[in-house]
Amino acid sequence: MHHGRSPVTAAVATQWDDSAVADLIARKIRAITSVDFSPILDDIGQVGQLDSIKRIQSTKVGPNGDAWAAWSAAYARSGRGRSLMRLSGDLMGDIDYRAIGSDQVELRAENPYAARRQFGFSGTDSRGRKISDPARPYLGLSEDAQRDVGDIVADHIIATFNEAA
Repeated sequence: MHHGRSPVTAAVATQWDDSAVADLIARKIRAITSVDFSPILDDIGQVGQLDSIKRIQSTKVGPNGDAWAAWSAAYARSGRGRSLMRLSGDLMGDIDYRAIGSDQVELRAENPYAARRQFGFSGTDSRGRKISDPARPYLGLSEDAQRDVGDIVADHIIATFNEAA
């Protein structure tokens, strides 16, 4: 039933110019797709260096978490094998890193026996002795260190995104 009133119809219309938002999004996307990682390469290198040193000092496991092989019985009896790969400390002191370009870090050790420790050696040494030295990988990033690097990269990307005008 209609009580003499006319139905009321209301319409609201608005226009929104989204060009400012579109410009902001475009600037943010450009910032993210052209992130300069060079400022964080030193931080990433330090994570790898410290992780590798910790491996020699205490954990005695490879970057993948596998325990290193123990010294051979003969070497253990010699008394020189106090702690796996810590005879002189030279190997730990030689671990270094360097930035390569603006997006890579090289973790390295240039000690003469670094590769022998990392990859192992089986054969005759320079003195004519037969050697079978298992690999004890120490250079690289453990899962924890990989997460730390991921956090460094994510923080840098977020900061770059937030700084984009």
